[in-house]
Amino acid sequence: MKIGKINSQIANIREKITDLQTKLRELERQKTEKENSEIVELMRSVDVTPCELAAYIEAHRQQREQAAIESAGAVPEPESEVDIPSDDEE
Repeated sequence: MKIGKINSQIANIREKITDLQTKLRELERQKTEKENSEIVELMRSVDVTPCELAAYIEAHRQQREQAAIESAGAVPEPESEVDIPSDDEE
């Protein structure tokens, strides 16, 4: 095979790669858009306020973290409170 033919094949493959990358980016954009639309539809259907949603998500995140800690066999240390004496205790 001659170098010119090899160079031509390389150029063709690079062009196909570029086209496929462009198509991939567009499909990923469409997927994200569709996922976002589904999330919005779901949230509208359950009729919760943004604050209620945030509280639910935070509680769920904490629950998952706790489950991960427990499954790893580690027990988290409770948060300790700092005892700061008041002015009249001195």
